[in-house]
Amino acid sequence: MLIAEELDNHQILPKSQSPSDHTFLVTTITIEKEHTQMKKQSISKDSEEKKEFVKNLGNKLSVMDTTNIPNAETLECITQALVSIIKDLWNKHSKSVNITRQSKEWWNKEYSRNLAVY
Repeated sequence: MLIAEELDNHQILPKSQSPSDHTFLVTTITIEKEHTQMKKQSISKDSEEKKEFVKNLGNKLSVMDTTNIPNAETLECITQALVSIIKDLWNKHSKSVNITRQSKEWWNKEYSRNLAVY
């Protein structure tokens, strides 16, 4: 959290003044190194979860009746049903993953097993 004294840390650079009365104003705001953990929902590439997600999604989509869409309201209902299906399946098959500065996209379960064996 910034306090008033930190925001009042500024200087005017008179040597940078142009022919008008404009000059540069430089201010320094201290940004502390802070670890911010972020989370995201993820399904690992080539995982069983991904295979199940795609299979279940295909099954759900195959039974949706999209043969008769006479108006915008029907289209909206079908669209909302699709959104609901995808959201429910995503929540069922994905897992929460922490994203940090040290996160490695290439790291997978095989690397973890090999590291544990080592």
